[in-house]
Amino acid sequence: MKTGDGFFCRKTFEGRRIQIEVGERRVELTAKNRAQRFGIQVQVRYRLNGNSKWWKGTTENISRSGVLFRGEEYAEPNTPLELSFVLPKEIFGVRPAEVFCRGTVVWSERPRESGDFPALATTISHYRFVRP
Repeated sequence: MKTGDGFFCRKTFEGRRIQIEVGERRVELTAKNRAQRFGIQVQVRYRLNGNSKWWKGTTENISRSGVLFRGEEYAEPNTPLELSFVLPKEIFGVRPAEVFCRGTVVWSERPRESGDFPALATTISHYRFVRP
């Protein structure tokens, strides 16, 4: 691809390594190993920053290190929160398992249209399983 200043730009993807060349300058980036994400849609309850009110939402994906979900209440990045959701028996094993988590919002997006819910991406820093 030709840039506006007459240089050529080339991107090379090799596994998890990315090389970007602009003219004679080359930059090499290595992507961090990310936890595998599972596209699991389950109901979630969450509360922000130790508040007593629980909000409702639905997960979009879950990994061992975080959760992406849409919920009733928006939160800014760096907001601590608690989450509760039930993993179905197909995921966890013999019976469904309720998971209680603590984490921090790392990314959020306000609704784009009326009727949409905000998107929140959170870390999972502590968790425990409760089998019914």
